[in-house]
Parts: sequence; structure tokens; C-alpha cells
Amino acid sequence: MAETSDLLTVPEAATLAGVSVRTMRRWATSGQVRTVGRGHKRRIVASELAATNGQPDRSPADKRPPEAATVAGAIEAAHLADLVRELQSRVADLAASAGMWQVRAEVLGHQLEQARGELRALKEPAPQEPREGALEGRRAAQAPDPSTETSTPWWRRWRAWAMIAL
Repeated sequence: MAETSDLLTVPEAATLAGVSVRTMRRWATSGQVRTVGRGHKRRIVASELAATNGQPDRSPADKRPPEAATVAGAIEAAHLADLVRELQSRVADLAASAGMWQVRAEVLGHQLEQARGELRALKEPAPQEPREGALEGRRAAQAPDPSTETSTPWWRRWRAWAMIAL
């Protein structure tokens, strides 16, 4: 068994390795660092920690050659770039559509105001125009003043005076 001076608590080992306590616990659980004990009594062997140099063993997915990882990253980047272009196109289409609907709403608002004005005009009582027969009777009852009416011919004015005199 290792000496007690070679054993570190999980927080001490995490600080020494420059990783979080949670990462150190994951390394201990997966067997990437050698431990002694269980639970809160778990201790990490310091010589084992020095051998890892703050880096855990690579997982099988990380053991790919660097070129394969670069190619996979490039393919994923190209796919993401396509998705970004597609989304930008959809955003542009939706913005144009929104602009069109906004203009349409303004036009409909103006039409609605115009219709409301026409409706108010229909609801107001219209001034009553005198009927044709009533107007002639009124003219016959009132004699026009010859000095104020210059637009009618003289003989009509004379006829109106003559009818009043009779």
C-alpha cells in the first residue's frame, strides 16, 4: 500500500492537477487515476497523478488520427455553414413577408377609417331639401326684391310683381 504522504484527497488532487473536483472524481471512477479507499475516505495516489500530468487517458473516440478529426470537423463545419445559409434565407423571406403584411395592414387601416367616415355621414340626418311644388308656392307668396336680384331677367321679376298685385 502507498504511504499516507503519497495519498491526496480528491480536492487536493484536483487542485494539483489543475482540474475541477468533479473531473477528478470522474477520473477516479473511470480508473484513469489510481485510488485507495471508498466514498469520503477515497484518496488518490500522488505518483499516479504526476504520471497523468493533468491529462486523462484519451478515450477511443479521441484516439483517431488528427487528420481524421480535422476532416470530420470540416465536414461538420460545412454542414453547419449550409444550415446557417438556409436559416438566413428563411429569415430574409420572413422579413419580406412581414414587411408586406405590415403595408397591407396600413392600407386596410386607411380603408377602415374611410369606411367609418362614410358610415358616420350616413348616420347623420341629411338636410331636407324642399320639394319642388312647395318651393314654387313659397316663391309665389314672397315677392322678390327687384333691387337685390340681378341674375334673373327683368321680365321675370316684372311677372312676379304682377302676380302679387293681382
